[in-house]
Amino acid sequence: MIKGINERQLIENFFFIVDKESKKIPFKLNKAQSYVYENLGHRNLIPKDRQRGVTSFILALFLARCLLYQNRTCVVIAHEKAPAQKMLRQLKYYIRTAALPEIPIDVDNKNEISFPGTNSFFYIGSAENDDFGRGDRITDLHCSEVAFWSNPQEKTKGLFQAVPRTGTIVLESTGNGIEWFCNRVKRAAAKPGREKVLWFGGFVSSEEYRVNLTEEEKKDIIESLDPEIEEDVLYNDYGLTPGQIAWRREKLEELDYDLASFKQEYPLILEDCFQQKGFSFFHKVNYKPTKLWKVSTVDPDLKWIKKYADLAYKSDVNLTFVMGVDVGGGVGGDSSVIQIICLEENKQVATYKTNNVPPDIFAQRIAEVGRIYNFPIVVVESNNHGLTTLSYLKDLYPKDCIYKDKSSSNIIDLGMRTTKLTKPLMIGNLRRTLAEGMVIHSEETLSELNTFIEKGSGKLEAQDGYHDDEVMALAMAVAGAEKAHTLQEYRRSAINVTPVNNDPASLDFILNELYSRNNKFPVQRQLKVIN
Repeated sequence: MIKGINERQLIENFFFIVDKESKKIPFKLNKAQSYVYENLGHRNLIPKDRQRGVTSFILALFLARCLLYQNRTCVVIAHEKAPAQKMLRQLKYYIRTAALPEIPIDVDNKNEISFPGTNSFFYIGSAENDDFGRGDRITDLHCSEVAFWSNPQEKTKGLFQAVPRTGTIVLESTGNGIEWFCNRVKRAAAKPGREKVLWFGGFVSSEEYRVNLTEEEKKDIIESLDPEIEEDVLYNDYGLTPGQIAWRREKLEELDYDLASFKQEYPLILEDCFQQKGFSFFHKVNYKPTKLWKVSTVDPDLKWIKKYADLAYKSDVNLTFVMGVDVGGGVGGDSSVIQIICLEENKQVATYKTNNVPPDIFAQRIAEVGRIYNFPIVVVESNNHGLTTLSYLKDLYPKDCIYKDKSSSNIIDLGMRTTKLTKPLMIGNLRRTLAEGMVIHSEETLSELNTFIEKGSGKLEAQDGYHDDEVMALAMAVAGAEKAHTLQEYRRSAINVTPVNNDPASLDFILNELYSRNNKFPVQRQLKVIN
């Protein structure tokens, strides 16, 4: 029907849209729409904030495909009937106002529009109709506000089977707590595969989400930053402008200063899209996303370590590291996790997570990571599979650098056992440490912290359907801080020994020279840490 142009050219040169001031204007793609168009794949997940025009764009894109290509079947499903009807009206507006010769239409009813010129069909319905779209061959599928569907997992099963591998699926939604869409996005973000997460940067990337201020007003905003609503962090660490902060204040006022609701409606980072309904046990977490948090490529054998820049590779005597370890079965269920924190920097510096390494082999992983950090104190949870790991670790790691629990009733007295009595103390200590400002760089760790709750029974654990392996490993690391300081002071005193005899032939002089080479002694030190 139309030749020689692509989808974007058709939309921007021939389609019109009504803007927020009720004016008819040419449909020129904004930043968010351009990002989606340029990155759209066969399977797409789009978590988003309000009023970015994603649904309007998908409607226009699918219409363009119906007009440009033969035999398309485009299906758009809203979460309720009212928005489905609004989408249909918008689609018909695109058709009616398009700067094209009259577009031939065959069928035109409340759910379907057909285009005989290309033998293409466009269906719009709602998820309230369980059978809508099932059984059809679908080339392009858009599930809108899917986080608000009832039972989306079951409803999408049949729909997905109707779309061939070369077809397009778009799951799009604003956040609605921790649910099916949230889990799908987090899984795809953590382990990229066929499904792509299209995240276009949060509300700060929009030109609309800011207020024009005078220089005096900008100065007043900067001087009145409110840490209670995180304005100091947003200004200093994220670089929000006074105009963006002023806009944010207006929206918070509209939302009765419900910070969680604001973050879900207008997320700054991907994690903000999915706010816990209820309260996490960790009420304050100093999360700072950074491009420096990445998979290590320094050593091919250690590429599974996610780390903060190269801090993990500094054997600096002035830095004290602690390793916390939670051990899983290595059979695809709960994960085994190593968390590493730096006490002087007060931050998370690296993590390792796997669910397919057996507990005995995992002991080797711990030793390999420990070598990078000059063998710091390692605290291993000694419950269940942890006992197996510890039984192998004691022959691979300096024994005096393995946390020992004197009160343990285990066969092996190494490690830390969590019980009904010790777990609340350990988790409470982690909560205090986080509230006092320890920096978290891992979004996966943040996610687990946000879904860690106190249940009605009083148990402290992950919300049903979620995991707390990274939380437990982090709590283990914090629990080992005091012993780590003790070990570090011993090492400093050993390294900084002043020779009592400067005679090059003396034993004292020779020992001091040996210690001076890379701050290491050629014979393994026999460290003794008093527990």
